[in-house]
Amino acid sequence: RRRAKVVVALLFILFCTPHASADESPVVTLALVGDVLPMYVTDPFRDDGVRSVLRGADIAFGNLEGPLSSRGSPNPIKFHNGRLIPNEFLFRASPAKFASLRNGGFGVVSLANNHMMDYGLPALHDTWNGLQKYGILHAGAGSDLAGACRPAIVERRGLRVAFLAYVAAATLPTTRNYAATEDAAGLAFLYQNESGHPTAQTLAMVRDD
Repeated sequence: RRRAKVVVALLFILFCTPHASADESPVVTLALVGDVLPMYVTDPFRDDGVRSVLRGADIAFGNLEGPLSSRGSPNPIKFHNGRLIPNEFLFRASPAKFASLRNGGFGVVSLANNHMMDYGLPALHDTWNGLQKYGILHAGAGSDLAGACRPAIVERRGLRVAFLAYVAAATLPTTRNYAATEDAAGLAFLYQNESGHPTAQTLAMVRDD
C-alpha cells in the first residue's frame, strides 16, 4: 500500500558520543532519516516508537521529499509530449503537514532533492515559509545560490552543528527551473563529470560552503 512509501525505509541512525565525564563535552544526539513523504497518510509519525526516537534526539534531520503547498503547477520539465516522463513522479503535500513534521520531532530538513520543485517556485516559497513559521530549519534551497548553499545551524548544549544539503544534477531530467543562481531562487546542485565524480567547481563550492 502507498503508506509504505511514507518514509523511505524509515531507517534512522543514531550517533551518540560516550557518556561524558565532568571535564568532557556534553552528549549531543542526532537522529537522521532519509526521504520523508508526508503526502500519503494523515500522520506519518503516528508510530510511538518512531516519534519517541525523533523527539528524544537533540537534533532530528530528514530529507523533505517534496513541497508542502496548495499552490503551483506541475513542472513542465517532467513531461514529454504532454505526458509525464516514465519513472518520473510529482510530489506535493498539504501545508497541514508542517505541524506533523514539527510534532514528529524534526528541527532541520533538507530541501535539496529531485521533487522539491515539482510544483515550481510558488510551492517552494510556501514550503520554506511554512517551515520558518513552525520553527523548522532548512538547507539546500534559497532565494538565490548563496541562500541555497547557506548552512542551517543548530546549537545544542554549546555545540553548533551546521547542515548543508545538495541535489545531484544527474537525478533530474534537466536542471532548468531547479538550480539556484546568483539572482534566482532554487536548489543547491552538485554537478558530475563524465566519470560520475563531482566536478572541480562543485568540490570547490562545497569546500567553501
